[in-house]
Amino acid sequence: MPDTVEKIGGTRLLRIDALRDKLIVGDRAGDALCGLIALKTRNRIIFSPHPRAHRSTNKAARLVHDAAIAAGAPAGIVGWIEEPTVEVSNALMRHPDINLTLATGRPGMVKAADPRAHEQVHNAATIAGIAFANTFLGVCHAMAHKTGAQFNIPHGSANAMLIANVVRYAEIARHLGFGGTRDHQRVELLVGWIEGLKWALDVPPSIKERGVRDADLLAEVHALAEAAFDDQCTGANPRYPLISELKQILLDGYYGRAYVDPALRDKAVETAQAKPAARSGAKAENA
Repeated sequence: MPDTVEKIGGTRLLRIDALRDKLIVGDRAGDALCGLIALKTRNRIIFSPHPRAHRSTNKAARLVHDAAIAAGAPAGIVGWIEEPTVEVSNALMRHPDINLTLATGRPGMVKAADPRAHEQVHNAATIAGIAFANTFLGVCHAMAHKTGAQFNIPHGSANAMLIANVVRYAEIARHLGFGGTRDHQRVELLVGWIEGLKWALDVPPSIKERGVRDADLLAEVHALAEAAFDDQCTGANPRYPLISELKQILLDGYYGRAYVDPALRDKAVETAQAKPAARSGAKAENA
């Protein structure tokens, strides 16, 4: 990070230019846990503690910083405000290069946040509410409900281990702006982004690596597919599935394989079988 500094409210700080893609964490102990999550997802973090707790908070921040550096993190991955003031907190929360602010406290803290941030949060919450009121979940949640219940896998993890193949199945990538000129390119670009996020969060790449045994999965996979088919989420899926398709997604999710649409798989087999026949016919003509 650059060594240039600027002063905000009389406090000497690294230039905000050097602090892009960071998370500012507020003044409560619980926020420190969110700070660790930020580091886990490869985001820098600045602690802006409550003035009456800044010594202990900053000492904890130094411990986190030193441990992160010892583990190979880049210098400056963790920052903190040595002498916190309202002016400094306001300047940080309102700076355009700060991507996310997490702040807790009394009403004064909440009111100090940028009004634009308040508006955006309310808009996002409203849009999410409208979306859930007018749509429903799909086969990823349906299968995660059943898989998680059967094998004691947390719901978020179960969804994460299935989502890439559900994306391949549901063909939603064209709507999300990840680039590509053909559907299969768009799908794989989206899947690549999802897999990178899962890797950053230490999500197991397969249900098998979550500790589920082959025999246990194979004994239950058909029943799981049937139960997922009957799940209330399945009816809202953009592509209405067959039980056999859900079963294949579960098997591919278990072994960490990429799901291939049955029609494409059959076409690939036909093409592979046709090539030797075509070569044999050409040899016969040349003879």
